[in-house]
Amino acid sequence: MIDPIETLKAALTDPQIDIDHIGPSYYDQLAKIISQLPTGTIISEWKHKFGGIKYEYHAHTNGIRGQLQIVYEKGIRGGNPQLIKLYSLSDLEKLIQQPL
Repeated sequence: MIDPIETLKAALTDPQIDIDHIGPSYYDQLAKIISQLPTGTIISEWKHKFGGIKYEYHAHTNGIRGQLQIVYEKGIRGGNPQLIKLYSLSDLEKLIQQPL
């Protein structure tokens, strides 16, 4: 049985991606990052709300990845930080290739 709170906590211990947010001004940097990640990696987007809004991103390659997807699909997002979205590498590749 998956413990949603423990899954969210564990996901935040996976490697952090060094960008401020997924947006056009970071697409070049994001393209370099995703080219170095193993196939099957997912990226989680987290929103911090205390003391101003800030985003945090983590890469998940095994173990927690499957559990995190289940928790996300069930609509469990946590408090602060809150899980906003999960991206596959192909989702991100499509996003950064779209014309602005």
